Amino acid sequence: MQKIKNVVRKSVYQRIMDEVYTPMYKRGWMDVPDMENVRVSRYYYDWVSDIVSEQSVQRMQGNTPLFIASQTGSGKTTFIFENCIPVAEKEGKKVLYLCNRTALKNQIKKEAMKNPRNNSTYVDGIKVAEYKEHYTEKGLSKEHKFGLIDIYAYQEMINFSRNKVDEYAVVVMDEAHFFLADAKFNPFTELILDIVTNIFKYTRRIYLSATPQESIGVIYETEKYCHKRTTIDVWQCKYNPLYNANPEASDLHLGVIAVDEDYAYLQPRFFETTQELQNLILNDSEAKWLIFVRAKEMASELMQKLNLPEGDITYYDADTDKELEQYKRLIENEELAHRVTISTKVLDVGVNIKTENVNVVVFDDDPIEIKQMVGRKRVKPDEDEKVLVYFHVPTIKELNKRKGCAENDLAEYQKTNEEYQRGIYASIKSPLYIMDEKIHINYYYKVKTNYDFYRYDELIDEMSKVEFNQAKYVYADYILQQFHFKVSEIEKYFCSYEPKGEIAVKLRKCLSPYLDQKITKEDLNDLAERLLKILPDPRTDKRSDRNIGIVSINKAIKPYGYVVESKKKTVPVSYMITLTDEGKEQEANV
Repeated sequence: MQKIKNVVRKSVYQRIMDEVYTPMYKRGWMDVPDMENVRVSRYYYDWVSDIVSEQSVQRMQGNTPLFIASQTGSGKTTFIFENCIPVAEKEGKKVLYLCNRTALKNQIKKEAMKNPRNNSTYVDGIKVAEYKEHYTEKGLSKEHKFGLIDIYAYQEMINFSRNKVDEYAVVVMDEAHFFLADAKFNPFTELILDIVTNIFKYTRRIYLSATPQESIGVIYETEKYCHKRTTIDVWQCKYNPLYNANPEASDLHLGVIAVDEDYAYLQPRFFETTQELQNLILNDSEAKWLIFVRAKEMASELMQKLNLPEGDITYYDADTDKELEQYKRLIENEELAHRVTISTKVLDVGVNIKTENVNVVVFDDDPIEIKQMVGRKRVKPDEDEKVLVYFHVPTIKELNKRKGCAENDLAEYQKTNEEYQRGIYASIKSPLYIMDEKIHINYYYKVKTNYDFYRYDELIDEMSKVEFNQAKYVYADYILQQFHFKVSEIEKYFCSYEPKGEIAVKLRKCLSPYLDQKITKEDLNDLAERLLKILPDPRTDKRSDRNIGIVSINKAIKPYGYVVESKKKTVPVSYMITLTDEGKEQEANV
């Protein structure tokens, strides 16, 4: 059995240094200042409110921005309403809340309408608690004022009025990994961070994220540049740094408060082929499945292979009509209505799934994305709920393809940057954008692409050092480290599929009359059509005018202990269905 070294649980500080400082500064991934003096205050509490109190927020100044790194479900929203809003109310001001996704923005708006700290206030003569009665879902998404809190998407900050600065006591930037995570497709991420830090230079600023690894570097750099400082304060873990910041000091005080992550509720599993995933889904009729795919094409292919009734499966992406009744039910009720829900990362933030017995499937490999995706399934804190999470293991060939895409993106960025420097543009598209009638370039596009490229480069290098059939264990170890799992025998995390359930029963009923009997080609074709009503289509080419070949049939039925043998010496050629050794053993136990 393949053994892998134990995964040592790293402190947040170690992870910041290993995953941010070392790759970014030492390896030259980007031009960032020396981060060796950054210190992280580390806590073991479950809830953010237990660490950063209302008094702590009150003591903050504009030169003491705070980054709170805490996993999903640790009470970041509660912290805003319970500890930030009271500070704003005492000062006769409001909280400005910024986020990256429409679903999350609307979620916070609904929380604002029901939270007792906020819902009794009035806006334009309407009580906040009654907003839902006066606005449609679409109208609600356009409203920003909710009593003591104003809620905006990051994108809306581009045209934000500087005249509103004095209205706010606290600025909260939720899902702060946005500035890098979205940089590949949003050309404005660097601009938005620059706008927020400069406009609210003297306002309390709080960054929130479950995945700080990448974004904290650029936030640190931008904050430091904004304040035109040359040093940062060193905050030790022995005390709460918020009580020790001197507002009159000439240096910027950048604090990172991190709650240790706890993913003990996860039960990680790994699979290599979509066929394995299909078998798992089709043989588990009780669980619901939330599947995150990397692209629309993958979703389409998976839906075809599963071949489930329309009412059992659905799909969401960025183009999904948010007014669809089933989508609104998902957001509002936090329940999965379908047996299988397939989504791109459009559901990776702001969507909480509280349905019991949900299995999560992740096809992505980005540490930021996978944590956000896994975090969509919320567990009850007082119950010993476990969540099965299935991670797809890509081949080295697949990873090389992704690395090649990142390399092409870097080359395209370099070409675009050269055009930008010369003032000659083939077209204005990401990472270029127009602002104030001038053309600008989003540097974070390069930073994010560098992260992706070197991550693939190192992962491929590690997987290539072992034997071909052992590479999957290296990848699994890489994933498990993201969730701090201690691993000794990694093979146990891989799916060992055992046919069971109603499919096995249906298959036995279908094939039993043919066992050990010679059948013709026509009989085999007829049987193949019947098998398609029980099993997913094993063909890669699903042209309806082509019969299913013997290779494809065996691919589908071998996991269940059956095999089709060709009797080529007979005229005409005949076939016979027999039991494999595993099939004989299964039959003996029936």
